[in-house]
This record gives sequence, C-alpha cells and structure tokens, in this order.
Amino acid sequence: MISENMVKKILYFACAIFILSDLTFSFYQYLHQPLEGDIARNLVPEEGVKPVFESPLGFKAITEDIRYSNPNRFFSHWCYREALLMLPRVYQKYTDPITSVYLACATWKVVFQMVLITLLAVLISGSLNIFRMEFILAATLVVPFFQANGYSDYMGIIDPSITYAFFYAMPLIFY
Repeated sequence: MISENMVKKILYFACAIFILSDLTFSFYQYLHQPLEGDIARNLVPEEGVKPVFESPLGFKAITEDIRYSNPNRFFSHWCYREALLMLPRVYQKYTDPITSVYLACATWKVVFQMVLITLLAVLISGSLNIFRMEFILAATLVVPFFQANGYSDYMGIIDPSITYAFFYAMPLIFY
C-alpha cells in the first residue's frame, strides 16, 4: 500500500515535471516567433525614442512642451534596451548573431513567464515556499494561462512581440 506521504511526493514531482515541460515547450515556441520592427528603433535608439532617455521622468514634455512617444515608459525602455543589448552578446559566444537575438528574446519571455507563474502561485497559495504542495498546485493551475501559440491571441499573457513583453508583461512583475 502506498502511503499518503508518497502520493504527495509523486503528485508534487508530476506537477514540477509538468511546469518544467511547459516552460521548455514555451521557450521553443518563443524561439520560433518572428521579431517585430520596433527592436531596432529602440536599441539604436531612433530620434523619436532618444528623448525618453534624455528626460526619464518626462519633465521636458511638461516644461518645454516637447512631444515624444512613451514619456512615462523610461523603465521599460531602459530594461528593454539593456536586456537586448546584453544577452545576445552572451549568446554570440556560442551561436551566430541572428540566432543570438532570437535566443535572447525567447529567454526573456520565458523568464517573465516563470516569474509571473511564481508570483501568481505565491498569491494563490499564500506561501513563499516552493516546496509546499499548495504552491506547486497553484503554479500548475496557472500554467495553462500562459499560451505562446494557439490561444495566445485570446488568453496569452506574454505577448509574441518582445517589445510588448517588455512593456506589458515585465511591469506586471513589479506591480
């Protein structure tokens, strides 16, 4: 006869394997999503984005009546720029430059997904302990809401666009 403790361990292990498998498959799906055109204009940055870095709090928009895109999004612009300038360089030690950009985008999306799943599981279970059964069950239940393909247009949390992932999913982590 299998003890109740053994059943809990098997269930915990099965849930952990499910979550890790889903994160791995999500990474694979994110890796094959197309890149959008905003990457270059934000990383270089283009003239319309430069004022965001020059006036992070948007004071120039008020004091000098200058209009520019996203005056309230300095943190997202800065994280986006730093993350996509840093991580591809790391990957370029192992792969070509184009693939390194795709790998970096997929990595950041799966990191956002993993952190959001963890935060939701903490809020649902009321526990910071990832080894508690309540935590792993809560995490297992929220995993299906993170759709990389298929139903992502209807119930996706991490947008296919890396720019939108940095401007919408990443701020949720800090909210």
